[in-house]
Amino acid sequence: MRDWRLCRLCHVAALILVALLSLSGCVEGSPFNPAPPVTVRFAPLGPAEAYAPMVESFQKKHRNVSIEFVGGGPRFRRDLSEVDVLPVSQFMVPFLTEQEALAELTPFIVEDSEFELDDFYPNAVAALQVEGQQWAIPYTGDVVVMYYNKDLFDAYGVAYPEPDWTWDMFLERARALSNPDAGQFGFAYHQMGIFSLLEPMLLIYQHGGQLFDDLLEPTMMTLDDPRNIAPMEWYADLIYRHHVAPAPGERLSPFPDAGIRGGQYAMWLGWLSDWRDWEDLELGVAPVPRGPTFLTFGSITGLGIAAETLAPDESWDWLSYVTRYAPPELLPLRTTLQPSEVLMGTTLPQEALAAGQASLPYMVGLGFFGRGGELSSHWGTTMQALNGALVAIQNGEPVGPALSAAQRKAGF
Repeated sequence: MRDWRLCRLCHVAALILVALLSLSGCVEGSPFNPAPPVTVRFAPLGPAEAYAPMVESFQKKHRNVSIEFVGGGPRFRRDLSEVDVLPVSQFMVPFLTEQEALAELTPFIVEDSEFELDDFYPNAVAALQVEGQQWAIPYTGDVVVMYYNKDLFDAYGVAYPEPDWTWDMFLERARALSNPDAGQFGFAYHQMGIFSLLEPMLLIYQHGGQLFDDLLEPTMMTLDDPRNIAPMEWYADLIYRHHVAPAPGERLSPFPDAGIRGGQYAMWLGWLSDWRDWEDLELGVAPVPRGPTFLTFGSITGLGIAAETLAPDESWDWLSYVTRYAPPELLPLRTTLQPSEVLMGTTLPQEALAAGQASLPYMVGLGFFGRGGELSSHWGTTMQALNGALVAIQNGEPVGPALSAAQRKAGF
């Protein structure tokens, strides 16, 4: 009897073992069939150590995946042979897709039931697409904001800007902060670099005008659009009518940095990422003032996957996981992150973070600076004509003729 029972127990044990062995052939990573080790090479934004908690929690669910950090300028990397997941600036998407260097992400998005592209700001999603295909997932963004010198505001008894302030409220403050006889001005504009274009563009686009027929994929300039004249005249009036900005002969050189650092200029526009440049000042940060249509300009960086990666699925798993958390630099572009989560993740001061987050829903990506499409063959003459018109207006020339002359010179 005991032999019969022993044989029966052995038979049951054998059946269980067969079942487990069969199951192990169907389930990846089971104790009987462990998943092979995979390395995902990641080019981080910011210090690699900031990602250590993410790596630790990620590997609890993906025990066979190791994350290796690689460097070398990931935003503008052309050779992707040594990286699997990398940051991709919106300006690089057209170039990298033309080179077939990035993997198209739509198939991963469709197959991943836990990933929702709707969780990200729509303008950021669109900025990383080419012809409707998604080449990177929005990760972090920079926006144009208004900086101000709190010491000057306090000295003149002027209230700090509110998050929803308008251009009229800006002008009221600029007047109260200006004393031209003492070289003190409420606002400092730019004459060189990208902000010599962005300042007037903000006014033009907030007031219904346009400099290009399409900001993301321009096919022609529209400098002489009649709707551009009124906002540009208002811009010139800051210098010549209201005298809240320095005229020629009043600009401290190098302009405007010398006057900002010297405490002579109370307000100026800049990227949110510029806050480190002014840390020696008692600095305030606010969203740009509002016009009839509120918007600000932004620079968007996403995470993409190299087309030649040997670990596409694991790379997607890591990419989608990373975007659940605030990046160590600038602003996250996932709308579902709570303010406390963002504050823990970023290096931005709380005031700068608040101004940036208030701006993100109204951010428009500057796709035309990627110089793709029709604009690329006219880039030099177009930008030279546009900058010439803006400098002429800053120097007191009539707005309408300056814009019309620039349109003719642009040839686009």
